[in-house]
Amino acid sequence: MYGNVIRTTAELLLVQAPEWELLRERDAATGFLELVASRRQVKDKP
Repeated sequence: MYGNVIRTTAELLLVQAPEWELLRERDAATGFLELVASRRQVKDKP
């Protein structure tokens, strides 16, 4: 609704996902650290 102020948010993940990496990156628009999910790079086996 218009006029509401959100002061706090939370991210909650309840799963095992070893192929994913969760990082915090600064959002250029807001200046806040935001949660970013990206696939891990697969390393070749020797």
